[in-house]
Amino acid sequence: MSTQSKTKREGPYPLTVHMAKAMGQGPLSTTEFLRGVKLYQNHPYKRTIQRDVVYEDKGTELRYLAPDQDAGQVSDQAVLLIPSLINTSDILDLTEERSFMAWLAAQGFHVFLLDWGQVARQTDHLKTIDMAVDHIKEIIDVARGHSAMQSGKITVLGYCMGGTLLAGCLAKYGKICDQAVFLATPWDFHAAEHDLKTQISLGQMTAYDLMSAEHVLPSRWIQNCFFAVSQDKAVDKFIGFGAMDQSAAEAELFVAVEDWLDSGLDLPEAIAKSCIEQWYRDNLPCKGEWIIGADAARAEDIIVRSLILASSKDRLVPAAIAKRLAGDIPSADWIDTNIGHVGMMVGRRAQENVWQPILDWITKTSLS
Repeated sequence: MSTQSKTKREGPYPLTVHMAKAMGQGPLSTTEFLRGVKLYQNHPYKRTIQRDVVYEDKGTELRYLAPDQDAGQVSDQAVLLIPSLINTSDILDLTEERSFMAWLAAQGFHVFLLDWGQVARQTDHLKTIDMAVDHIKEIIDVARGHSAMQSGKITVLGYCMGGTLLAGCLAKYGKICDQAVFLATPWDFHAAEHDLKTQISLGQMTAYDLMSAEHVLPSRWIQNCFFAVSQDKAVDKFIGFGAMDQSAAEAELFVAVEDWLDSGLDLPEAIAKSCIEQWYRDNLPCKGEWIIGADAARAEDIIVRSLILASSKDRLVPAAIAKRLAGDIPSADWIDTNIGHVGMMVGRRAQENVWQPILDWITKTSLS
């Protein structure tokens, strides 16, 4: 569903870098790019989805969607979705037509979605990696104890950075859920000299200067890193958007995805430094040396049955970065989705290549 938007968008971010890239492709590309950007900025689409909030804690929300009573069989199980900290949770519940959350509910599951809120602006609630990991434990307990959950059986899915935090949580706390799914989850940060690792290394000095001045890592720094990884497609996608029927569902989906990409969130300074130093620089999770609390969080200590999905087409978290997790968790299955990072949730083949395999795995594993 969409409504008329009253505010012109300012993105895509970083707009000046996008513009420079377009100009480098020549006058025709620049003209077509600017047309696509103008259409995007003025498009009437606006996200209107609202879900029940069953728990709030200092800016964090736990959203809930009951199983569709028209589903073939209503399950007594739940799925809890854990997004990354660097964007809003909307990618997991983007539009009524392209929502993983709603699709799971349509299959008969109770579905919970964690929304981290403006993490960097919260007082002292989620300032460190340890706090974020502990908060996932709290959220799992809340979801298990929800009045709709008679069986208490729950599968927890972590997407991207949310998956890394979930792995740390399960390594620390043991069997606090029944099954775990890790989607595009980085673990062996040195498995390949991938573009995002390169950009983070190149931009580290700038990141630390920004954090020294602002005490958060601004989303604009993160967005610059992501742009650098996918800059060869950044201009062309807006040129393609300009050629679309602007009233079509395809155009609305494009705008919804871009709005989500532009909704980047600042990271608390301590969390940002942990990601830059402990993850991308020192590769501590893979080495079994990532300390959470007083102990190392090792993948081999994860005792719940797990499914790891990643893709060789993912530029942000290439399959090699995620596959080590499948090898280290004692009881894990592996699927190569063959879809890009964002496409795993909202692409044309998301349901076929990602959503349905996850559902099949949850169903099969819960019966075994």
